[in-house]
Amino acid sequence: MVLIGEVDQPIVDHVWVDNVAATREITDLLIAEGHRRIAIVGVGPMATAQLRLKGYRTALRAAGIRAEPELEISCGNWYADGAATSFGAFLDQRDHDRPDAVVCMTDTLALGVISAVHRRGLSVPGDISVVGYDNIADAASMEPPLTTVHFDKQVFAETAIRVLTNRISEPDRPTMSVTLPHRIVRRASTCPR
Repeated sequence: MVLIGEVDQPIVDHVWVDNVAATREITDLLIAEGHRRIAIVGVGPMATAQLRLKGYRTALRAAGIRAEPELEISCGNWYADGAATSFGAFLDQRDHDRPDAVVCMTDTLALGVISAVHRRGLSVPGDISVVGYDNIADAASMEPPLTTVHFDKQVFAETAIRVLTNRISEPDRPTMSVTLPHRIVRRASTCPR
């Protein structure tokens, strides 16, 4: 057995991307552009969300920016419509300032956030910069093209199969965890504040 993703079970082999580091890096990009009121969309109890939230909070803390619970926005689901609904409702509240940037826990959530921003007559990135995670095939075709975290999905699959094949041929070898590299793909959904 080989586990993939954010499952912490050291009794079996594991392949993943360091979600804490990746989310910290993409949040750092927004901070470097001068953004200070940065929201995050997709907060929830699942391991992926918790690790990405940790990376976001770590970046804010390192920059001396206080994490504000109201900027940690959950969704009814991790689809574009869930993000559009939850972020749209957040924007419609008048008891707080609008964020100047949003970290979305997936590119699909970013699609919903961008939709909610546009429906309210605001622009991305002019009014609100938006970043995602996963570099899905459509990320480069969104309007505007999405700044996102990229990892090679082909390499991810090949690595999982290689680790599984090694486990089958050497069932008694020590378990291993493979962390795959990631990088930030800079596109037009962000700009300096």
